Amino acid sequence: MAFRLLRYMVRIWESSFEVSGQLTPIVPLVLSHSERGWTAKTSFHDLLELHDIEDLAPFIPSFRYLVDDLQQATNEDFQRRSKSHFALAALQLFRDARRLRLRDVLLAVLEHLQSLDARGDEAALTQLLMYSFIVADSDESPEIQDVIAQIGPVAKDTIMPTLAQKWITEARIAGEARGRVEGEAIGEARGEARGEARGEARGEARGEARGRVEGRVEGVRATLRKLLQLKFGALDADTEVRVESERDEPVLARWTERVLSARNQAEVFGEG
Repeated sequence: MAFRLLRYMVRIWESSFEVSGQLTPIVPLVLSHSERGWTAKTSFHDLLELHDIEDLAPFIPSFRYLVDDLQQATNEDFQRRSKSHFALAALQLFRDARRLRLRDVLLAVLEHLQSLDARGDEAALTQLLMYSFIVADSDESPEIQDVIAQIGPVAKDTIMPTLAQKWITEARIAGEARGRVEGEAIGEARGEARGEARGEARGEARGEARGRVEGRVEGVRATLRKLLQLKFGALDADTEVRVESERDEPVLARWTERVLSARNQAEVFGEG
C-alpha cells in the first residue's frame, strides 16, 4: 500500500507542478473496510531492507500514512464523526456490507435510508442501495420486498428498475458467455464426429448459435424468477412450472419487463 500511495502522490505532484510550479503537501490516508481489519505496516521504509544499511535511510524517500480502520469503529464512533444520514449509512455499509446478507444490510441502515427517502434525496439513496446490491450477499428471501417498502416510496420506485437492469445485464452477459462455451463444445463434438471440414464448420456454427440462445434463455429465466420473488414473495408450484417450462426468450423477456409495473403475478403473465 505504501508504494501504491507513493505513486498516487507523485502523479498529483506532477500535475500540480505543471500548473503552479509548486508541490502541494499531501497527507496520505487509507480508508480500510477489510473484514479482518488493517494489518499492513504503515511506513514506506518498512518496504525496504534497511537494517544492514541504516546510514542510507536519510537519502531514501520516507513517509507514513494514516489508516482509518472501519472494522475497529462502532456506530457510536461514526455518530461522533458526522450527523449526516448519508455519511453514517455509507460508513456502516463500508464496514458491514461484505459480510452480511442484503436484507440485514438494509435493516442495519434503515433509519438513515428512511431519512434520505423522506427528503427525496434520490441520488444519495440510489448510490447507497446500489452499493448494497453489488457488495452484500445475494438475498432472494420474500422479506426483502418488505424491507424495501419500509424505506419509502422513493426507494421503492428507484430500487426496482435499478435492480432489474443490473440483473438483466448480468443475465445477458452470463448467458452469452455460457452460450459461447456450450456452442463451441457442441460444434466441436459434431464436427469431429462427422470428420469432414464442411460438416465441422456447419456443426460449429449451428452448435454455437444454439448454445448462445439457450444461454440467453437461462439468463432471462433466472432474472425473471429473482424479480418475481423480490416483488411478490416465494413462488408457488404452478408459477415455478410455468417459468421453467417456457423456452421462448421474447416471452420470458416480456414477462420480466412486466414485473416492474405489475400489481400481481396475473398481470405479469398477461392474465385477467
